[in-house]
Amino acid sequence: MSTMPTTVAVGPSPPPSGPLVGLPSTHVTRTWSNIKRLIVEAEQILENLTTNDGSGNQWLVVLGLSKRAVEKLGSHEGELRGIAYRFQWEGSVGVMKIVPGYSHECPTDDFRSVIQDQLAAMGVRRNDRGWGVSTTYRPTGSNKGKEADQIFFPFTRRPSGGIVDWPTLVVETGVSESYNKLKEDARWWFENSDGRVRIVILIIVKKNYMRFEKWQLVPANAPTPLTRGYLNQLRQQVPNIPPLTTQPAVNQRPYAAQEVMVTPNSVTGAPMTIPFEALYDRGRGPAETDVVIPANDFRDIAGTVF
Repeated sequence: MSTMPTTVAVGPSPPPSGPLVGLPSTHVTRTWSNIKRLIVEAEQILENLTTNDGSGNQWLVVLGLSKRAVEKLGSHEGELRGIAYRFQWEGSVGVMKIVPGYSHECPTDDFRSVIQDQLAAMGVRRNDRGWGVSTTYRPTGSNKGKEADQIFFPFTRRPSGGIVDWPTLVVETGVSESYNKLKEDARWWFENSDGRVRIVILIIVKKNYMRFEKWQLVPANAPTPLTRGYLNQLRQQVPNIPPLTTQPAVNQRPYAAQEVMVTPNSVTGAPMTIPFEALYDRGRGPAETDVVIPANDFRDIAGTVF
């Protein structure tokens, strides 16, 4: 008497959610035990990035995080033997973006410096042009948080009395394989701040190019569905000021308002304009203008890679 094999139908795996959305398939996943184990994994990721000229996976997912582990990773307590990272978590799931050294840190910092220099030249006071790196932002009443590669905040949004307001500008940097995750990061900042983050700059780094994308929200009265023609109209506006009011996440529609591509031989899409009003939530004074980043500055910023 023969016995027919039993088959069990297995449905597709659920799609990734929360901080896992957009991660490359090559990301590394581990369950939390101690910081020493994470150091080993982070060192391997960094070594692979270095061996492959800055290409590949830069993400380490950590499951089963306790509240104390989240605090430890979020405060960078017990650094990973000098390996820089940016931390995001939701519940017991953490995501660490391993920073592959100067090839990412220098462009991010140089981009910040270009904006800082222009604001200083306008006469904007030092305490009205704040920057930060390791600040973790937590939406009120939620069990999640995130760091960026750079944040900008005017004086009116400086931390005060233990209250940390959202930045107006965020910079996120990553390798080309991280692009989908970087777009989700931009969405995270808009959604969790209810649109108080006005602009997110994505810097995508590869051996033979560096791309800068300026993301913002469409106006609340934008048509549905969005058309390519409408988005192109927005992109051609000078200045293209993002909404300066809050928008609940359910109503938000982010888009790439501008892109600048830098290769060893060319710069296309420059200059990039960052409206003054988006940075400061107010009108400009007599000597205050938009921040306009020309091709030469982008060429200099990318000089650490080419």
